Order: sequence, then structure tokens, then C-alpha cells
Amino acid sequence: MALSQDSTKEALATAFTNLGSWVAVYTTGGTTEASGGSPAYARKQTTWAGGAVDGIATGSQVEIDLPAGTFTHVGIFTASSGGTLVEKVAITSTTLGAQGKLLVTPTITVS
Repeated sequence: MALSQDSTKEALATAFTNLGSWVAVYTTGGTTEASGGSPAYARKQTTWAGGAVDGIATGSQVEIDLPAGTFTHVGIFTASSGGTLVEKVAITSTTLGAQGKLLVTPTITVS
């Protein structure tokens, strides 16, 4: 059943943003969190912002340092390390031949 009330969609999107704000990146297959590099990989914290009552919540863009490799998923965690994985989604596969950065602007859409 699709949701019909924008206020309900917005409430659910807002509830999600309260669960976590730390953005993580995963390697091929989405089962292993990135690690290593110089500067070293670390989760980055996004700041969630409300907007129109439409079921969409957008976080601030974060810049994540990554070593060479292929990266296929991003996730939201409750903490900068350890913590609980709130959700993980596939992204367009990104392969870095050398140390680089991935820009992530997390968005939650409830429909």
C-alpha cells in the first residue's frame, strides 16, 4: 500500500533521520566497510535538514576519504565507529585507482 498523506510520509522520514547520522562506505558487494588509506577512511557525520512536507529528508554533503578500490554501497550508522547500521543502499559502483574522495549527499524518501 502506497502512503497517501504527505504529513505521514514526512513524519516517517523525520523518524528515520533521528536513527543515525554517520555515513559509511562499503566495498564491492556491500558487505565490507571501507578501511585504510592516507588520509584514513572514516565515517563522516551528516546533518539532516527538514524541508517541504513531502516525505523527503536530505542530509548535508559529506566528503569521505577512500583508498584505491571499488565502492558499491553507502550506509547510515548510529555512531562514528561501531554502533548500529540503520540502513544501507547500493550506489553507482565507483572505482578509484588511487586514494581519493567520495562525495555523498544522503537522501531519505518515503513514498
